[in-house]
Order: sequence, then structure tokens, then C-alpha cells
Amino acid sequence: MLRNLKQGGYDLVIGSRYKAGGSIGEWDGLRALTSRWATLLSRPLVPASLTDPMSGFFALRREVFEQLVRRTSGLGFKLLLDLFASSPASVDVQRTALRI
Repeated sequence: MLRNLKQGGYDLVIGSRYKAGGSIGEWDGLRALTSRWATLLSRPLVPASLTDPMSGFFALRREVFEQLVRRTSGLGFKLLLDLFASSPASVDVQRTALRI
């Protein structure tokens, strides 16, 4: 992740359960279904290219964090989703060059 941030030209790198090489491990069916349901509910808030907005395994450039973190709710535990959902209106990740 750090190499991708430093050398790959990315602003945000996310470890996803739903990409090649990712896994949900030994989750039971209900947990897997709940994860997929939460991902579907988050679609209006995150870029379409983001396959796992519920991921807690991510890294981002400091300047991007400082731009996105200003209005996070501080409630709950899904920081990645909160960064997108609470970001200032000036940070429209759907239309900017945020490299994920």
C-alpha cells in the first residue's frame, strides 16, 4: 500500500475483500450478506470504482486525508465510508482526479 502511494501515483489505496486476492475468510452467510448489503447502501456516497467502502484497511496521502477529514461524523467505525460521506462539498470525488 505504501509503495503504491509513494511510487504508483495513487492518493488512496484500499485493501478490498472483493478484488482478486481478497477474501471474506470464514464469514458465515449472514455476515457476508450484511457486508454486501452495506456496500450496496453506500453506493451513492462513494466512487463507483470503490469495491469495498466498508474496508478498514486503507492508506491515503496526508493532504488528501486533511482535505476529506474536516467534517467526519466521528460516529461509528467505518472511517473510509465516513471520509467520503462527510467530505466537504468542494471534494466531489465522483468528478475529481482522486486516484484510488
